[in-house]
Amino acid sequence: MGTLLANPDFVARFILFIVITISFERNLDQRLEDFLDRLDETGLLPESGREKGAAMVAKALRFRNSALPELVCAVAAIIMSAIPILSVTLDPAGADMMFAASDDNRMKPAGWWILLVSSPIFWFLLFRWIWRIAVWSRLLLWISRLELQLVVTHPDKSGGIAFMGRYPNAFSPIVTAFSFDLAAIVFRQVGADEMSLEIYAFVMCSWLTIVLVVFLSPLTAFVVPLARLKELALKEADTIDTRVQREKERAAFGRNLVGPSVETVADTSGITDDPSKFRKAANELRLRPFSREAVLPLSGAAPVPLLLAGSGALPIKELFEVAKKLVLL
Repeated sequence: MGTLLANPDFVARFILFIVITISFERNLDQRLEDFLDRLDETGLLPESGREKGAAMVAKALRFRNSALPELVCAVAAIIMSAIPILSVTLDPAGADMMFAASDDNRMKPAGWWILLVSSPIFWFLLFRWIWRIAVWSRLLLWISRLELQLVVTHPDKSGGIAFMGRYPNAFSPIVTAFSFDLAAIVFRQVGADEMSLEIYAFVMCSWLTIVLVVFLSPLTAFVVPLARLKELALKEADTIDTRVQREKERAAFGRNLVGPSVETVADTSGITDDPSKFRKAANELRLRPFSREAVLPLSGAAPVPLLLAGSGALPIKELFEVAKKLVLL
């Protein structure tokens, strides 16, 4: 067992990944539930939409807790765990952990433990989390189609839903767990002098890109309602501005310089606020309800294990430069 604990692949995949994903599951569920509660408590959902929203959440929970996906994940885990038996050369590091260095490739006692316990648990949790992330992404798409009571002048410059742009940070521990598994491979390659700083930087950049795409792309579903809000706000501001300015023009000159002087539109005396404020807010409205700063915890969680993996052989200064550029990208 001591030999296994000295193996980065075993520690990253069968200890760190399993411990982190299991330990933070309840906390993650609570944080995601808080986001959904806030959506309701802030008044973004009208009374008619609250029932639909509750039904969507219930449907997503049924998908997440369904027995069929769990069974599929379990079967896939068994298949993936059996691959080293079918092809020892597929993963040399895994083979070193599981098989004795002999002509008949006898299974080590540690290999039986990995085959029957550690590996199935790892693959089951991995597939299960992929499924859960997909369910949450689907729920965001459903929510974006509700009749949300967005406000163009909201200080968050996202109509009132900027807080949803911080949801990916709830998944930071899970991303860290995935990153440790990738970091073990990087550690092995760097230790064998098979990975240059350029390739290392490419791996980090690619991994961070994948993470951001997976967790930020569901938020693009809110582009449609935010774009509609912007269009409506600009249209209304134009309409009110035209009415107000033509009235001022008549007051100054006794007539409108262009067009009939008899105003046929509604009276503007009830307009008490400056439409230019709404125009400015509409022009500053972010169509994507997230910012770089909002997802810094997630952006930091992805490369940190890879940074640790390369610190033993690659120049520390260059590594931090690469990490800094990626996080601030």
